[in-house]
Amino acid sequence: MDNSITLSLQELISSGCLSESTFAFDHEVSDTPEIYNSISKDKLSSLNAVKVSLLLSKVFHDLYPSFHGPSLAKLDSSNVFIQAKCCAEVDLEPTTPDDAGGEPIGAPARAEGGAHRFSNRSIGVIDGEDSISSNSSFDAALDEIFADDHEAGQEDGSNGSDEIGCGGFRRSQRTEGTTSAVDATDMNRHSTGRALIPISDTVQFRAIDRSSMCKLHCTLVSLVIICEPLDNGSSPPPTQGVSSSAALQILGNLVHAVFSQRENPSTALQADDSLEANDDIIIASNAPRRSRPRRNENGSLFFRLSRSGRYPISICRLLSDMIDVGLDGKADAPFASVDEVIEDLQQMSLYPETFLHDPDNSFHSPSLLFGQRHYGRDAEVTKILEISTRLEQSASKSDGSEEGQTETVFISGIAGCGKTHMARRVGSFLCSLGWMVLEAKFDRCTEYESREVIFLVFDKLMSMFVDMKHRSNEKDMEFAAHAKEAISDAFDSASLSALADLIPSARTFLESAEGKKGSITSRTDMTHWQLIILISKLLSTILRLGRFIMICLNDLQWCDSNMLMLINEVLLSVSQHKKERQHLLFVGTYRQNEINVGHPLASRLLNLKRNTLISVTEMNLASLSRDDIGCMLMTEMGLPRRLIHGLADVVHKNTSG
Repeated sequence: MDNSITLSLQELISSGCLSESTFAFDHEVSDTPEIYNSISKDKLSSLNAVKVSLLLSKVFHDLYPSFHGPSLAKLDSSNVFIQAKCCAEVDLEPTTPDDAGGEPIGAPARAEGGAHRFSNRSIGVIDGEDSISSNSSFDAALDEIFADDHEAGQEDGSNGSDEIGCGGFRRSQRTEGTTSAVDATDMNRHSTGRALIPISDTVQFRAIDRSSMCKLHCTLVSLVIICEPLDNGSSPPPTQGVSSSAALQILGNLVHAVFSQRENPSTALQADDSLEANDDIIIASNAPRRSRPRRNENGSLFFRLSRSGRYPISICRLLSDMIDVGLDGKADAPFASVDEVIEDLQQMSLYPETFLHDPDNSFHSPSLLFGQRHYGRDAEVTKILEISTRLEQSASKSDGSEEGQTETVFISGIAGCGKTHMARRVGSFLCSLGWMVLEAKFDRCTEYESREVIFLVFDKLMSMFVDMKHRSNEKDMEFAAHAKEAISDAFDSASLSALADLIPSARTFLESAEGKKGSITSRTDMTHWQLIILISKLLSTILRLGRFIMICLNDLQWCDSNMLMLINEVLLSVSQHKKERQHLLFVGTYRQNEINVGHPLASRLLNLKRNTLISVTEMNLASLSRDDIGCMLMTEMGLPRRLIHGLADVVHKNTSG
């Protein structure tokens, strides 16, 4: 059964539901309650208006070329009709029957003719000229919730009383041919919650009290524009085309009517002008005022709209760039087509906090902080996450059917193309899943410090264990205890001393190790191969505990040959043991233009590729595209795409992406 209703845009605006109810498209329905839970009334009104305007613009885009110019000029909100599915939210409150078998407590009072008059707590019908058939789904649903005693209670011998438990609901007997939106099982299930009752015709919608519009949920289905002929004569008027700018002005006036919630576009403009004229009164009041931008303070529509204080700056810009055009127009960046209007509205609908609502005070900083979000590289990030998932699935196979490999990913590209940023994006996500993520970076002209960079990675690992020991999370505390015991059992006193000397956090973590292992305070001189064995053994011992670890080393082109060999040998060592290799993901980044055939990294990569127990995934990152840079500028600056095209081209050209 189709419960949609059709209303004119004029009626939708005058009803007040744009500022009180919740609007959504079909694909948003499941998320709507969460989206609107904490949104303010002003933001709700703006977002609802954006959704209606987006639907209006899409239909206008397809139809306006076929409209007659003179009739198009007469278009207003009474010529636009919206089909929507509306549901009223009704509180289900436990009630107790009175002695006379009357209506339960909390039920609306009945008006003459049997129609329900609804209070602010419940949505419904106000008595008036329009009566509602007792066979309507809306009325039947109400009868399920609020009804006089019926024979349902006869099952427990209560002589017609249908009281359900103590303080339960009454429900009427379902009559033949009546469809109800809330059945008996729903009543029991939602006995302390709410029910959504469909509004099945316009009579019911018109009877809803304005103060109760806040409990109405509307799903936008379709929109129709009816453009009347120039006259009603027997012969049709000649077809007259309309320019793109004229069409945008007409659409802009309709959109303005939606946002101002005034049925007539010209009335909306006059209302905004009157607000501007009374601006001194607004200033004198105690109400806080937001700062208003000074953009073309020469009577432009943008300035008038922003001075009114009724609209977000994004909407002032949208309306100005649609309406304030032509020879005398003062818009800074007039729309070139309806397509651009649709794109702006889509951005506002999908990301209202970025593109619709005014930014909070935290936005106003001396400089924009780029690099806080991620742009582009979705395919590459997805690929690495697929590899991590493969590791997890391999480790979960208890039957031994999955041998797995040591997974390594090498990301190459020119300087500044986003290699490190992408690796951190992956690491941040894996960390949220419980992985231990370790990162370090090699620096130019400091190859002699490469050894310290390797030690820093394991120092961070030991620091994580120290932190786990002092957390309230029992699993982390237990894991840290197991790690300490495993390391103490795996190494002799000389090796423990070496670990403490090379990795400062190891001393803190292992300071209470059993005395049988001896002191860990002395320094031990080690050869390069002894160091490789020590680091390999430490990593393997920890991996055997079952926690997934991601190690990321950035700028490998600046790592010296000895440490590259250490990394190579540690990976080879880990690959020899099934459980260890199933819990390690190694990620390395390097600048491809600084690596040639004779570079030590090239030979180490080739060596890893030849090993069947090591999987090597190579990714070469190209520069960011103009579209990626455009998305970055749009999001960081909160501007629509059409306004940053030129800047995106300049940034792309000057930075090579």
